[in-house]
Amino acid sequence: MSEKISDAPSLRESPAPSVSGRIVPRMSWPRPATPTDLVPAWAGEFLDFEDWVSKATNRLTGTYDPMMGNEVPAVCIDAFGRRCTAGGHFRRAKEEGAFPVRFFWDCEPPSNRKDGSSPKDRLKAEGL
Repeated sequence: MSEKISDAPSLRESPAPSVSGRIVPRMSWPRPATPTDLVPAWAGEFLDFEDWVSKATNRLTGTYDPMMGNEVPAVCIDAFGRRCTAGGHFRRAKEEGAFPVRFFWDCEPPSNRKDGSSPKDRLKAEGL
């Protein structure tokens, strides 16, 4: 115990691992998502808040996944690209004019498109 407290290395002196001044994420979970060309296979949309209130229960009944043995929930995305998972998110979409809110259960690769369009072309055509 002859070591002085002032001689101990400080946390402030050891910089975070970085490359060119940027923090490098660790290689353990959670990892950043890998970008893909997958696009949502849109199943429907809610035109306004009242449409969501009256029809969400019927429209968002998920599909059953036989591999996992449970129901797959729908993914809802507002017009600004934000995910809506709770009532407050839909209320925010109403207040900020972010309807229609679209929903999907699955994504599709570019090769599954019937019209042969690329993902960027399809998103442009849909106004996203």
